[in-house]
Amino acid sequence: MRAVIGMTEQEILELIRRHLPRLLQESPEVREWVRGLVAEYGVTREEWNALLQRLDRLTEALERLQVAFEALRAEFEQLREEFRQTRETHERQIQLLWEEVRQLREEVSLLREEVRETRETHDKAIAELRQEIRLLRETYDKAIAGLREEINLLRETYDRAIAELRQALERAVSRLERRMDAIGARFGLLAESAFRDGMRGILQEHVGLQVVQWRHYDEQGIVHGFPSWVEADLLIHDDEHWLVEIKAHFSRADIAEFYRIGQLYQQVTGVAPRLIGIAPSVDERAKEWAQRFGITLYGDPEEVTLP
Repeated sequence: MRAVIGMTEQEILELIRRHLPRLLQESPEVREWVRGLVAEYGVTREEWNALLQRLDRLTEALERLQVAFEALRAEFEQLREEFRQTRETHERQIQLLWEEVRQLREEVSLLREEVRETRETHDKAIAELRQEIRLLRETYDKAIAGLREEINLLRETYDRAIAELRQALERAVSRLERRMDAIGARFGLLAESAFRDGMRGILQEHVGLQVVQWRHYDEQGIVHGFPSWVEADLLIHDDEHWLVEIKAHFSRADIAEFYRIGQLYQQVTGVAPRLIGIAPSVDERAKEWAQRFGITLYGDPEEVTLP
């Protein structure tokens, strides 16, 4: 994946053209795979070109993801640089304060020496001077205590900012991984069932409710046009029923099928369910149909909100 993100569109196309003929000659597995594609789909030159265009679009999407990740990294580096500059500024201020303290101590030492030399004749002046020194020490201690408090507050603020940034990065990486899994499931690199199970687990953790499977034998063929078993994920919250369909990609046909499942559920249970679709990728026409049928679409399980 890193190699693909780092390559240009022309380099990817050139890589396919250069190595595919050799792989067809040397690898029985590649020949069998290509033969199966041709046998199953009847791939024409136009369809090959369309497939290459889809590959180009996928590459562009991956490059955009990399650009977004690099922007996030740049923002993190900027925050770290700002913190470094802030810390250096405070260190300089502290150094100046310590220099003032050193000078003050030297002055006090000289003053004490002077008082020692004139103690016999200046007892009253010494007493007054000791009083001034005590007040000066109290002021110094208060200043140091206030400075320490400011440093502690600054450290706490920095720790909270770093923790929030780390959480944001973890959420961004988690969403990116789920979108990559969706792409893999759509193009056969990851089993659709594995993708659905993972997304279902995230949904359960996010909403705090158990997702159960509703299964019914559709004798009238409402969903598929012929008798068949029909399955859907079900959430029940405050006596309201939610049917959930999780896919790597929604097409118009998927939306229509999900709507018919909702009709079947209402006919069987007598309860009109609310329909929720979760998919990182949705066709534009599918979005129109979902709005028409009252189906709420989400791109990620963590976006789902229940009333």
